[in-house]
Amino acid sequence: MRGSPRLLLFAINLLTEYGSGNALESTTIRERENIGGKLEEILIVLRTATLEHAKQIAQLKSENEHLRNDKESLRDDYKKLRNDFENMRKEHESLKSSLEEHFRERDELKLQLNTTEGRLQYLEAITRQISE
Repeated sequence: MRGSPRLLLFAINLLTEYGSGNALESTTIRERENIGGKLEEILIVLRTATLEHAKQIAQLKSENEHLRNDKESLRDDYKKLRNDFENMRKEHESLKSSLEEHFRERDELKLQLNTTEGRLQYLEAITRQISE
């Protein structure tokens, strides 16, 4: 949009000077040739600006499409991460429950071991008394 304000002022100036048909009719042939040169200059500037804008629009469309694809990719990645997180959370709960179960089993086995050791000591004491 570099040359646009200058172009706009030039076009406004030209329209102001030669905007009505009456003004053009009252000019001489030499002045009309000068107007034609200005119009040709305006057309060249307009074509150049149009080409630049077309390139910018094409580039913006390309960037927009790239960003749209990136957004879709990020959305898919987010869904996958969310599912992975949910699976990990469930696995964590399962492991925690399993660990608690193992602790209970360990405590029960310790209790059984202590009971068995106590009985063994009792039987050893009785065996010593009998053998004495």
